[in-house]
Amino acid sequence: MDALEYLNPAVAAQLAAEIASYRGQEIFFGGNLGDSGLVEEVELLARGNPRMVPVLFERATSFDVVLHNHPSSVLEPSDADLEIAASLGNHGTGFYIVDNAANEINVVVPHREAEEVEPLDEDALVHLFGPEGEVAAKLPGYESRPSQLSMLRGVIRAFNRGEIYLCEAPTGTGKSLGYLVPAALWAHRNKEKVIVSTHTIALQEQLITRDLPRLRELLGVDFSFALVKGRNNYLCRRKFGEFENDGGFFAEEEAGGEDQLAMLLEWGKTTESGDRAELPFVPSPFLWDRLASESDTCQQSRCTHADRCHVQKARRRNFAADLL
Repeated sequence: MDALEYLNPAVAAQLAAEIASYRGQEIFFGGNLGDSGLVEEVELLARGNPRMVPVLFERATSFDVVLHNHPSSVLEPSDADLEIAASLGNHGTGFYIVDNAANEINVVVPHREAEEVEPLDEDALVHLFGPEGEVAAKLPGYESRPSQLSMLRGVIRAFNRGEIYLCEAPTGTGKSLGYLVPAALWAHRNKEKVIVSTHTIALQEQLITRDLPRLRELLGVDFSFALVKGRNNYLCRRKFGEFENDGGFFAEEEAGGEDQLAMLLEWGKTTESGDRAELPFVPSPFLWDRLASESDTCQQSRCTHADRCHVQKARRRNFAADLL
């Protein structure tokens, strides 16, 4: 593809000169688009060698596009290029590959204009959880707490302004609702995932089983949420099939006895989620390692169980959820 369809001629000349001055080795540039849609200005980000170049990710995402030359003049993206392009693309930054003369270009990922967001109504939400608000009317014994409302304002402003908000509050403040309310509404309205990370499994379970369902009812908003777990928490269907065919050989003691081994084998045939948290007992680490999904042994799309894989089903749920 002709590079001048995407680059201002002066920018194309600048790229070619910079690449030539570096003996044709790999270079990364950051570029910004003009009103014409062409790259109107570029800035050197990093120099590499004939095979690779470092990527300063945070700096790169401040540009509309990142441009990268292939000394071989073969503009097909490598696996590393595709990985970088995907990460940058998720932040709206385009990814272009050019030859050393900047005559040809491959637009791997086009620049994506930032979508307008729907800000949260700070005063309306604070009133909702205030002493005269709808939450107080719906929940008998509800107590409006000034510290919770202060935190709620801080989190709302952080979402609306794209800022970082840090707060510390003692037990009883109502921190969970203070961050869940704006997080859930922002994710649902703006179609942007929000990740909630907890320090303890106990708090994680509280959010999933109590706080989020109650909040969905209170707000009257059908936002979705999913609990994210590592793949080691899920049963591998392929390994379970091999284990079952093996009759769980030599695994009876490791499973905690004949009854637990029988329960595990029956559960493996009927479970829809494959999540070991469903088990009424904790399997021994040695036994679970024989059954759990592992990235090193996963056959991915080549697996005969790929369509029914518990890990892939969990990932699809996560992909569809507003709140993780």
